[in-house]
Amino acid sequence: MKLSTLFVPAAFAGKCENWKNDAVAANPLENGSWSCEKPGKKRFVCKASCNAGSIAGFKKWKMDVSCADGSTTIKSRAANGMTPSLTCSASDQCDGLSAANGDLILKRTGSMRKSFQLKCNGAKKNASKSRVNCNRATGDVSAPGIPDFATHCQNDVLPEKYYCDFNSGTDASSGSLDGAVYMAQTDSGVNFSGSISSADEVWDAGYHGFHVHANASPLNNEAGQCKGAGGHFGLAGQIHGAPTDSYPDRHVGDIANVFATENGDGTRTAPVDVTDAKVSLNPDSVLFIGDKSIVVHANIDDHNPTDDPSSTGAAGSRPGCCTIKPVRYTCDFVGAGADLSGQITFKYEGDQVRVTGTISASSNFDDGLHGFHVHANAATANSCSDAGGHFKWSDDEIHGAPEDTPPNRHAGDLGNINVVDGVAEVNILDHVVSLIPGEDYFIGDRAIVVHKFHDDANPTDDPSSTGAAGARLGCCILNRA
Repeated sequence: MKLSTLFVPAAFAGKCENWKNDAVAANPLENGSWSCEKPGKKRFVCKASCNAGSIAGFKKWKMDVSCADGSTTIKSRAANGMTPSLTCSASDQCDGLSAANGDLILKRTGSMRKSFQLKCNGAKKNASKSRVNCNRATGDVSAPGIPDFATHCQNDVLPEKYYCDFNSGTDASSGSLDGAVYMAQTDSGVNFSGSISSADEVWDAGYHGFHVHANASPLNNEAGQCKGAGGHFGLAGQIHGAPTDSYPDRHVGDIANVFATENGDGTRTAPVDVTDAKVSLNPDSVLFIGDKSIVVHANIDDHNPTDDPSSTGAAGSRPGCCTIKPVRYTCDFVGAGADLSGQITFKYEGDQVRVTGTISASSNFDDGLHGFHVHANAATANSCSDAGGHFKWSDDEIHGAPEDTPPNRHAGDLGNINVVDGVAEVNILDHVVSLIPGEDYFIGDRAIVVHKFHDDANPTDDPSSTGAAGARLGCCILNRA
């Protein structure tokens, strides 16, 4: 039997050379070249190669250019675990690869790939599943088992705490759920704590999928409620899985199921207390979940028992969602005994609260130390007198120094700020106050007061002392940022 061959009209055959040239021009190769052959009359076959001394970002790169219609088919191949790139590099792009507080130990060098293992400083063994592959021509890295290799060993970062409010009343929340979830870094991972409740019939008693999704806000779009949150937060190559699975066998955002129970009043509540070791609150990490969203689903997450790459856990509709934001409070000053102005910000550094900002006045703000306290009431009227006294969490607290611990200081005793040329640069780290509603020493929705004189920290432990800091020069109300 005679095999049929492709018939190429003469008019097209005359254009084939031009089509081949166009294909080569559309795929330029610095530090390399194309070699093209024409086996028979049907096509050109062009192969890429790098100049001597250059590093190829591919094992094989071939173009087939059809002489029938000029269509081009590209076939490429790379080393295992690498994505091919049409690149010829004059230098090794993996030479600068590094990991904070750790070493990348070179295990193998190939023609286009270097393989490393991560070892954290002070560790006896390499990090688990820590193989890191780097394309020598492009510097592209593949580390599916430890995608956060660059920050995995960091132990000197004190991340902020984050929260997600399901009923914020803004584009940062959507749906029928009430409640809030707070996130804090612990030695075991990121802890999610709080509660979620609703009377919505979709929010029935039982398990509900609880995930971090890719987008932050707005959370509604034309597709419907919470659809603006996008899909589960995941990195390239990850599939849906259980929270206990290792990467890439779970998305970053595959956190948990939460369990709702009946309250007896037509509502149901799910307490949240989950710690996940595979997400991060470090903004430098690829596993960082800040500025994304939490979505709670109508049904249980089945954790994809068949490892289906298209699965999202079959958890159903989205009765509620919210944007993950840092826990911060700000305070904008108004003057009383002086024309004080400026803003200060309260935020977490690990488990302590950092206070920063600038306060200034054109007069009556003498150089030197001035008492700086949290006062009990969220009020600034009557020259700040409506702010009340120093904030105390319990009646047995007496006035003291910031380094003291209640009851040997008021919760609101933040010490002094220093004024130079009418300006105070505030930078205080406090170990007592809290920015989480419901916790001891929570200072949200109270006032900050700056006084005329320095706070003497009550050296005699006088129960009636307030630090002898004198009149109130200005104040402000603490509001969630």
